Amino acid sequence: MDERTHFWTLTAVKTLFVTRTTLYVTIPRKGTGLKVLAYSITEGVGADMVSSPTDIDRIVDESLPPDFQRGLLELIYSSYEATELRLASEFDSPQVHDLRGHYRRAAIEKSLLELCSRFQQIQASSELNSTQNSYHVLVETPGLVLTVSAVETPHTMVRTALFRQTYSYQMGFWDDGKIPNTTDRLYGIVLHGPADNDHNRVGFVVLAFPNSTCSQYIERIDLRQRFYDLDRDLLAAREEIISEEPAIKLIPSLMRKAD
Repeated sequence: MDERTHFWTLTAVKTLFVTRTTLYVTIPRKGTGLKVLAYSITEGVGADMVSSPTDIDRIVDESLPPDFQRGLLELIYSSYEATELRLASEFDSPQVHDLRGHYRRAAIEKSLLELCSRFQQIQASSELNSTQNSYHVLVETPGLVLTVSAVETPHTMVRTALFRQTYSYQMGFWDDGKIPNTTDRLYGIVLHGPADNDHNRVGFVVLAFPNSTCSQYIERIDLRQRFYDLDRDLLAAREEIISEEPAIKLIPSLMRKAD
């Protein structure tokens, strides 16, 4: 009898622990304590529980109408600009630095809730985290569940949070790029961040899909690249606004006369 038979008969199993990718079995052995057996459930035993590789573009397009995707890109651009204009008009640089992330997040989430309300198949709500000290917007569609996070780069993993780990465990990819047949929705994170040395300008907007432990991204879609024409127009509009800002002029009566 091989070791694989032990956990099927359950005659020698001491402990059974299952993750999304691995089945762990501990078997008591005479004089040697416990022997731990680990079996991948993506091959051999349990292989029939795994779906085929996903077409992420198809899933996104079936779940999120193009107008929603474009609206998402637009609202992130507008939120970045609105944040800088509002804070700069009321606070000095040190306070702007400290408030920027909080205000930008609030602006994005407010606009996101408004955007979702315009699409019948998309639901959005503000959810309180497990420690009850912060809210996040949860976007739900028939095929996707989304949250939004600010990160330093398109490849930076989001910080550890129980709500993201929970969504990832329930609806995330397995490490081999497959998803279990037990879920009909995927969890994705809208990642955004500023351009280098310019907090007023969007540097990236990426729809990333984490693995089941939210420790790496398995799939990603660059929304700026996908909607290049819109991204180009938004950048051009921003440059036009900046170019129209009046130059600072000295008041003649306060100018120091030349000797």
